[in-house]
Amino acid sequence: MRSGTSKTLLPSTSFGYNSMGALKSVMLHIPGRELELVKGDNCSKYMFKSVPDSKQYRKDLMNLKTFFQNRGIVVHELSDLVSLNNEMINYLPCITRVHDTAVITDHGAIVSSMAHEGRRDEQVVIREALQRLNIPLLYEFDDPLDAFEGCMIISDSTLLVMNTAFHSESSNWKLIPGALNYFDEVLYIDIGGSARFSHPYRLFNKVSNHLVLAYLPALHKSFRIDRYGTERIDLSSYLKFKGVETVELSEQEYKNMGCCFIALEEGVIVHHPHALEKNTLKELQKRGVQMVFFQPEAILAGGGSLRSHTLRLLRGNEC
Repeated sequence: MRSGTSKTLLPSTSFGYNSMGALKSVMLHIPGRELELVKGDNCSKYMFKSVPDSKQYRKDLMNLKTFFQNRGIVVHELSDLVSLNNEMINYLPCITRVHDTAVITDHGAIVSSMAHEGRRDEQVVIREALQRLNIPLLYEFDDPLDAFEGCMIISDSTLLVMNTAFHSESSNWKLIPGALNYFDEVLYIDIGGSARFSHPYRLFNKVSNHLVLAYLPALHKSFRIDRYGTERIDLSSYLKFKGVETVELSEQEYKNMGCCFIALEEGVIVHHPHALEKNTLKELQKRGVQMVFFQPEAILAGGGSLRSHTLRLLRGNEC
């Protein structure tokens, strides 16, 4: 059983993610007995596609931890950072997907408000972990019924927010006015809460400061918002105007979680081997992108991805 005694604060932790420098530190969660809660009749409650192979799932995440450490990336383990709410982890099998619980900006953390019953307390746990790392909270939601599971940082000046199945429009609009105190603009994509589309990183992801992968059919209803108003935009055209090229993914690549990679540094991404089709890999190769492959057997079988299991805390400023 995990302890409930308070832990002392760690020295102030460097954080920030607005730039596209080399990845410096991340948070992972190596699961314990919480995975045993997932049974055949409650997979959907806990957001699993199937009952996870607990032993292989832990092995996948231990291998991912070693992968990061071998590249000089500092790995913080969630359970080492939480004490007051540590027992709660035993009842949260999906908290392994730590990326869904917060977004780290140069100004602090935007903490999620989890949309589904089986994940409702995850933000409480992640909040304690971030506080112990002395990472300030830039924004957290005030209503337990809020639904907001992440957004994306495009650049120092641009935040991207989507209205997916795991977001409510009212929660998005709580965040956006405050975000404009720190970002010059918010790109807002209204997917209409479609049950087909979940987290933003399933549809859009940065390879570098000048290249993104995206599943464009879901992103046609896009807007640019700043302090002066809102205008309708074509997302890929607007990004091109900003100097960012878009490589479009196919329907099958969307289903294969083609956007769910981790950028290790500018133009270097880690992905599972079967996510992208040959023509996409060729397009990336032509643009100088380096692929690093990692196969997480049980994570993929359960419906998760490398990206969802990695909360990125700090990138370097070198590009």
